[in-house]
Amino acid sequence: MHDVVTSTHRSATNYAEPVTTNTEMTTFQVRTSTIQIPNLNVEVYPNPATDVITIKAQKNQSLDYLIFDTLGKSLALPSDNNNINVSALDNGTYILQVIDKATEEFGVVKIVIAR
Repeated sequence: MHDVVTSTHRSATNYAEPVTTNTEMTTFQVRTSTIQIPNLNVEVYPNPATDVITIKAQKNQSLDYLIFDTLGKSLALPSDNNNINVSALDNGTYILQVIDKATEEFGVVKIVIAR
């Protein structure tokens, strides 16, 4: 994931047309990371995400999840095993709550969607 920003500087005087004096290009790269939820022994990645978030659980660990926007509204998203399809979400920050179905313990992490 990266963005390229191009900027051009133009100079003008009262007596001449604007002249392009220089053009620069800067590339920004977004680093992704893995978030750990220690009390559940679970990893969530990548963060920031573009299309899919993976929740890596221990063997035989059954998880449920909820995703909330910054206003606290719960969002319904399709999932396949422990992969959550976030492609329908707008860029921004969301809250992911992961719940262990057996123990009812949960952990909460901030996730970012960035495309």
